[in-house]
Amino acid sequence: MTSFPLLAQVSDRPTRSRAARAAYAFLLVGVATIAVYLVLPSHAQSVIFVVIGLAGVTAIVVGARKHLIGAGRIPWYLFAAGIAAQVTGDTVTGYYELAFGHEPPVPSVADAFYLGGYPALIAGIVILQRRLGGATSRAAVLDTVIVATAIGAARWVFFLQSTYEEHVRASARIVDSLYPTMDTVVLVGLAQLLIGPGRRSPSYRLLVASVALWVIGDDLYALYAATYVAGGWIDVFLLRSYVVFGTAAPDVVALEPCAYLVKPFPLYELENALLYAIELIPQRAV
Repeated sequence: MTSFPLLAQVSDRPTRSRAARAAYAFLLVGVATIAVYLVLPSHAQSVIFVVIGLAGVTAIVVGARKHLIGAGRIPWYLFAAGIAAQVTGDTVTGYYELAFGHEPPVPSVADAFYLGGYPALIAGIVILQRRLGGATSRAAVLDTVIVATAIGAARWVFFLQSTYEEHVRASARIVDSLYPTMDTVVLVGLAQLLIGPGRRSPSYRLLVASVALWVIGDDLYALYAATYVAGGWIDVFLLRSYVVFGTAAPDVVALEPCAYLVKPFPLYELENALLYAIELIPQRAV
Protein backbone atom coordinates (compact mmCIF):
# COMPACT_ATOMS: atom_id res chain seq x y z
CA MET A 1 0.00 0.00 0.00
CA THR A 2 1.27 3.45 -0.86
CA SER A 3 2.07 5.63 2.12
CA PHE A 4 1.18 9.29 1.79
CA PRO A 5 3.03 12.04 3.63
CA LEU A 6 1.10 13.03 6.72
CA LEU A 7 2.67 16.41 7.22
CA ALA A 8 3.58 19.24 4.92
CA GLN A 9 7.31 19.27 4.26
CA VAL A 10 8.51 22.55 5.72
CA SER A 11 12.21 23.30 5.58
CA ASP A 12 12.13 26.75 7.12
CA ARG A 13 13.59 26.34 10.61
CA PRO A 14 12.21 29.66 11.91
CA THR A 15 8.72 28.43 10.96
CA ARG A 16 9.21 25.23 12.92
CA SER A 17 10.58 27.17 15.85
CA ARG A 18 7.59 29.51 15.90
CA ALA A 19 5.24 26.54 15.68
CA ALA A 20 6.95 24.90 18.66
CA ARG A 21 6.75 28.08 20.73
CA ALA A 22 3.06 28.52 19.85
CA ALA A 23 2.31 24.92 20.81
CA TYR A 24 4.11 25.09 24.15
CA ALA A 25 2.56 28.46 24.94
CA PHE A 26 -0.92 27.09 24.23
CA LEU A 27 -0.22 24.06 26.41
CA LEU A 28 1.05 26.14 29.33
CA VAL A 29 -1.83 28.59 29.16
CA GLY A 30 -4.29 25.70 28.91
CA VAL A 31 -2.85 23.89 31.93
CA ALA A 32 -2.85 27.12 33.95
CA THR A 33 -6.46 27.83 32.97
CA ILE A 34 -7.52 24.33 34.07
CA ALA A 35 -5.86 24.92 37.44
CA VAL A 36 -7.81 28.16 37.83
CA TYR A 37 -10.99 26.40 36.71
CA LEU A 38 -10.88 24.06 39.69
CA VAL A 39 -11.11 26.90 42.22
CA LEU A 40 -13.75 29.01 40.46
CA PRO A 41 -17.43 29.11 41.48
CA SER A 42 -19.73 26.76 39.58
CA HIS A 43 -21.24 29.42 37.31
CA ALA A 44 -17.81 30.57 36.18
CA GLN A 45 -16.69 26.97 35.68
CA SER A 46 -19.51 26.35 33.21
CA VAL A 47 -18.30 29.27 31.11
CA ILE A 48 -14.58 28.44 31.33
CA PHE A 49 -15.26 24.81 30.37
CA VAL A 50 -16.75 25.98 27.07
CA VAL A 51 -14.03 28.60 26.52
CA ILE A 52 -11.27 25.99 26.86
CA GLY A 53 -13.06 23.73 24.38
CA LEU A 54 -13.49 26.55 21.86
CA ALA A 55 -9.83 27.47 22.22
CA GLY A 56 -8.89 23.88 21.39
CA VAL A 57 -11.10 23.86 18.28
CA THR A 58 -9.66 27.19 17.12
CA ALA A 59 -6.08 25.99 17.61
CA ILE A 60 -6.74 22.82 15.59
CA VAL A 61 -8.23 24.72 12.65
CA VAL A 62 -5.59 27.46 12.64
CA GLY A 63 -2.74 24.98 13.03
CA ALA A 64 -4.02 22.77 10.21
CA ARG A 65 -4.53 25.70 7.82
CA LYS A 66 -1.15 27.18 8.60
CA HIS A 67 1.05 24.10 8.67
CA LEU A 68 -0.61 21.48 6.47
CA ILE A 69 -1.46 21.37 2.80
CA GLY A 70 -4.17 19.70 0.74
CA ALA A 71 -5.60 16.44 1.99
CA GLY A 72 -3.32 16.54 5.02
CA ARG A 73 -5.75 18.98 6.61
CA ILE A 74 -8.78 16.69 6.36
CA PRO A 75 -8.16 14.55 9.48
CA TRP A 76 -7.55 17.65 11.57
CA TYR A 77 -10.68 19.36 10.28
CA LEU A 78 -12.60 16.23 11.28
CA PHE A 79 -11.00 16.34 14.73
CA ALA A 80 -12.01 19.99 15.01
CA ALA A 81 -15.59 19.12 14.00
CA GLY A 82 -15.73 16.34 16.59
CA ILE A 83 -14.42 18.58 19.36
CA ALA A 84 -16.75 21.40 18.26
CA ALA A 85 -19.73 19.06 18.63
CA GLN A 86 -18.54 18.12 22.11
CA VAL A 87 -18.14 21.79 23.05
CA THR A 88 -21.66 22.49 21.79
CA GLY A 89 -22.90 19.73 24.06
CA ASP A 90 -20.92 21.34 26.90
CA THR A 91 -22.66 24.62 26.12
CA VAL A 92 -26.09 23.02 26.38
CA THR A 93 -25.08 21.31 29.63
CA GLY A 94 -23.74 24.58 31.00
CA TYR A 95 -26.99 26.34 30.14
CA TYR A 96 -28.97 23.76 32.09
CA GLU A 97 -26.63 24.10 35.05
CA LEU A 98 -26.85 27.90 35.05
CA ALA A 99 -30.57 28.21 34.30
CA PHE A 100 -32.01 25.21 36.15
CA GLY A 101 -29.30 24.20 38.60
CA HIS A 102 -28.90 20.65 37.25
CA GLU A 103 -27.58 18.75 34.24
CA PRO A 104 -29.85 18.15 31.24
CA PRO A 105 -32.03 15.02 31.23
CA VAL A 106 -31.14 11.89 29.27
CA PRO A 107 -31.71 11.95 26.40
CA SER A 108 -31.43 15.63 25.51
CA VAL A 109 -30.04 17.97 22.86
CA ALA A 110 -26.70 17.78 24.64
CA ASP A 111 -26.54 14.02 24.00
CA ALA A 112 -27.21 14.60 20.31
CA PHE A 113 -24.14 16.85 20.07
CA TYR A 114 -21.96 14.68 22.29
CA LEU A 115 -22.72 11.54 20.30
CA GLY A 116 -22.59 13.45 17.02
CA GLY A 117 -18.95 14.30 17.62
CA TYR A 118 -17.82 10.68 17.65
CA PRO A 119 -18.23 9.92 13.92
CA ALA A 120 -16.06 12.90 12.98
CA LEU A 121 -13.35 11.86 15.44
CA ILE A 122 -13.43 8.24 14.28
CA ALA A 123 -13.31 9.28 10.61
CA GLY A 124 -10.32 11.49 11.34
CA ILE A 125 -8.48 8.61 13.02
CA VAL A 126 -9.24 6.27 10.10
CA ILE A 127 -8.06 8.76 7.47
CA LEU A 128 -4.96 9.59 9.51
CA GLN A 129 -4.10 5.93 9.85
CA ARG A 130 -4.42 5.36 6.10
CA ARG A 131 -2.21 8.35 5.39
CA LEU A 132 0.36 6.90 7.77
CA GLY A 133 0.39 3.70 5.75
CA GLY A 134 -1.81 1.53 7.95
CA ALA A 135 -2.41 -1.97 6.64
CA THR A 136 -5.74 -2.85 5.03
CA SER A 137 -5.16 -6.53 4.27
CA ARG A 138 -7.47 -9.31 5.42
CA ALA A 139 -5.03 -10.18 8.19
CA ALA A 140 -5.05 -6.58 9.41
CA VAL A 141 -8.85 -6.51 9.35
CA LEU A 142 -8.97 -9.79 11.30
CA ASP A 143 -6.54 -8.40 13.87
CA THR A 144 -8.74 -5.33 14.24
CA VAL A 145 -11.81 -7.51 14.80
CA ILE A 146 -9.97 -9.49 17.50
CA VAL A 147 -8.89 -6.31 19.30
CA ALA A 148 -12.40 -4.82 19.00
CA THR A 149 -13.98 -8.00 20.39
CA ALA A 150 -11.62 -8.11 23.34
CA ILE A 151 -12.10 -4.43 24.20
CA GLY A 152 -15.87 -4.69 23.71
CA ALA A 153 -16.15 -7.71 26.01
CA ALA A 154 -14.22 -5.98 28.78
CA ARG A 155 -16.23 -2.76 28.46
CA TRP A 156 -19.53 -4.67 28.51
CA VAL A 157 -18.84 -5.82 32.06
CA PHE A 158 -17.72 -2.44 33.35
CA PHE A 159 -20.22 -0.18 31.56
CA LEU A 160 -22.95 -1.70 29.41
CA GLN A 161 -24.08 -4.54 31.67
CA SER A 162 -24.94 -2.22 34.56
CA THR A 163 -26.87 0.04 32.18
CA TYR A 164 -29.26 -2.78 31.23
CA GLU A 165 -29.72 -3.81 34.84
CA GLU A 166 -30.96 -0.36 35.88
CA HIS A 167 -34.65 0.51 35.83
CA VAL A 168 -34.64 3.46 33.45
CA ARG A 169 -36.54 4.50 30.36
CA ALA A 170 -35.68 2.69 27.16
CA SER A 171 -34.57 5.93 25.49
CA ALA A 172 -32.22 6.74 28.38
CA ARG A 173 -30.84 3.20 28.36
CA ILE A 174 -30.11 3.40 24.65
CA VAL A 175 -28.33 6.73 24.95
CA ASP A 176 -26.34 5.58 27.98
CA SER A 177 -25.28 2.50 26.01
CA LEU A 178 -24.14 4.51 23.01
CA TYR A 179 -21.41 6.35 24.91
CA PRO A 180 -19.33 3.30 25.93
CA THR A 181 -20.05 1.73 22.55
CA MET A 182 -18.65 4.73 20.68
CA ASP A 183 -15.74 4.95 23.11
CA THR A 184 -14.97 1.32 22.27
CA VAL A 185 -14.75 2.17 18.58
CA VAL A 186 -12.47 5.11 19.41
CA LEU A 187 -10.29 2.82 21.54
CA VAL A 188 -9.92 0.40 18.64
CA GLY A 189 -8.84 3.27 16.41
CA LEU A 190 -6.43 4.44 19.09
CA ALA A 191 -4.97 0.94 19.36
CA GLN A 192 -4.42 0.89 15.60
CA LEU A 193 -2.59 4.22 15.80
CA LEU A 194 -0.40 2.89 18.61
CA ILE A 195 0.54 -0.41 17.01
CA GLY A 196 0.59 0.56 13.35
CA PRO A 197 3.50 1.91 11.33
CA GLY A 198 3.95 5.63 11.19
CA ARG A 199 6.19 8.56 11.85
CA ARG A 200 6.08 9.50 15.52
CA SER A 201 6.19 13.28 15.36
CA PRO A 202 5.34 15.33 18.47
CA SER A 203 1.88 16.11 17.09
CA TYR A 204 1.27 12.38 16.59
CA ARG A 205 2.06 11.67 20.25
CA LEU A 206 -0.07 14.58 21.39
CA LEU A 207 -2.97 13.34 19.27
CA VAL A 208 -2.79 9.88 20.83
CA ALA A 209 -2.62 11.42 24.31
CA SER A 210 -5.62 13.67 23.68
CA VAL A 211 -7.81 10.82 22.45
CA ALA A 212 -6.77 8.70 25.43
CA LEU A 213 -7.64 11.53 27.84
CA TRP A 214 -11.04 11.92 26.18
CA VAL A 215 -11.90 8.23 26.56
CA ILE A 216 -10.61 8.11 30.14
CA GLY A 217 -12.72 11.14 31.03
CA ASP A 218 -15.83 9.56 29.53
CA ASP A 219 -15.19 6.27 31.33
CA LEU A 220 -14.63 7.95 34.68
CA TYR A 221 -17.84 9.92 34.26
CA ALA A 222 -19.73 6.68 33.53
CA LEU A 223 -18.21 4.92 36.53
CA TYR A 224 -18.89 7.78 38.95
CA ALA A 225 -22.07 9.16 37.40
CA ALA A 226 -24.01 8.72 40.64
CA THR A 227 -21.58 10.89 42.60
CA TYR A 228 -20.29 13.14 39.82
CA VAL A 229 -20.15 16.84 40.61
CA ALA A 230 -19.45 19.38 37.86
CA GLY A 231 -16.18 21.20 38.37
CA GLY A 232 -14.43 18.25 40.02
CA TRP A 233 -11.38 16.19 39.17
CA ILE A 234 -13.09 14.18 36.43
CA ASP A 235 -13.51 17.35 34.36
CA VAL A 236 -9.73 17.71 34.29
CA PHE A 237 -9.39 14.75 31.89
CA LEU A 238 -11.84 16.20 29.35
CA LEU A 239 -10.37 19.69 29.63
CA ARG A 240 -6.85 18.38 29.18
CA SER A 241 -8.05 16.48 26.13
CA TYR A 242 -9.23 19.76 24.58
CA VAL A 243 -5.94 21.47 25.44
CA VAL A 244 -3.72 18.65 24.16
CA PHE A 245 -5.80 18.38 20.96
CA GLY A 246 -5.25 22.09 20.42
CA THR A 247 -1.54 21.75 21.16
CA ALA A 248 -1.09 18.99 18.57
CA ALA A 249 -2.10 21.18 15.61
CA PRO A 250 0.30 24.12 16.16
CA ASP A 251 3.04 21.57 16.89
CA VAL A 252 2.43 19.75 13.65
CA VAL A 253 5.73 21.02 12.12
CA ALA A 254 7.54 21.88 15.32
CA LEU A 255 10.18 19.26 14.54
CA GLU A 256 11.20 17.41 11.42
CA PRO A 257 8.01 15.64 10.33
CA CYS A 258 9.94 12.49 9.46
CA ALA A 259 11.69 12.08 12.80
CA TYR A 260 11.86 8.30 12.60
CA LEU A 261 9.78 5.45 11.32
CA VAL A 262 8.49 3.05 13.93
CA LYS A 263 8.00 -0.59 13.05
CA PRO A 264 4.52 -2.00 13.62
CA PHE A 265 4.02 -3.27 17.15
CA PRO A 266 3.50 -7.06 17.21
CA LEU A 267 -0.27 -7.14 17.34
CA TYR A 268 -0.38 -10.66 18.71
CA GLU A 269 1.19 -9.35 21.94
CA LEU A 270 -1.66 -6.89 22.39
CA GLU A 271 -4.19 -9.57 21.54
CA ASN A 272 -2.70 -11.92 24.14
CA ALA A 273 -2.84 -9.19 26.77
CA LEU A 274 -6.48 -8.41 25.97
CA LEU A 275 -7.47 -12.08 25.98
CA TYR A 276 -5.77 -12.50 29.35
CA ALA A 277 -7.76 -9.51 30.63
CA ILE A 278 -10.99 -11.13 29.43
CA GLU A 279 -10.17 -14.24 31.49
CA LEU A 280 -10.22 -12.01 34.57
CA ILE A 281 -13.61 -10.49 33.72
CA PRO A 282 -15.74 -13.16 35.48
CA GLN A 283 -13.96 -12.27 38.71
CA ARG A 284 -14.96 -8.62 38.22
CA ALA A 285 -18.50 -9.56 37.23
CA VAL A 286 -19.01 -11.58 40.37
